[in-house]
Amino acid sequence: MKTGTLALLLAASLAACSDIPKDSEGSLDQIREQKSFRVGLIAGSDDGEGRGRRLIEAVAAEAGARPQVTAGAAEHLLTQLEDGEIDLVVGTMAKKSPWALKVHASKPLSPAAENDPVSLVALARNGENAWISLLHRQVEQVRGQP
Repeated sequence: MKTGTLALLLAASLAACSDIPKDSEGSLDQIREQKSFRVGLIAGSDDGEGRGRRLIEAVAAEAGARPQVTAGAAEHLLTQLEDGEIDLVVGTMAKKSPWALKVHASKPLSPAAENDPVSLVALARNGENAWISLLHRQVEQVRGQP
């Protein structure tokens, strides 16, 4: 293959990657456009350190959007998340929950809970990779706070 052809293919490949990661349903773009995102808080979740609230505030600042928060039962909120009716769920979840295959769970919000079977996490809809990337950055920030 000639050098010119290889350079052209490389340039085309790099141009195609400019928007990676992408959201399959456009969550992050929609959140930024509407300046709002929907959050479900799992009722009864242990957030004694306030890390869940700090995460929501950090995500709001990063996304330039206002959170609309509702509390409810885990099953109901996770079904809404899977259906795209809410954007983020924060709450206590078992690592071996059946939902682990249906939605994306972050690392525990507390580094001390890394090996716990149940911990406070952020959950997002699978395939919303740009939104998940933003969440991961904010989870790491919250994890680093005392």
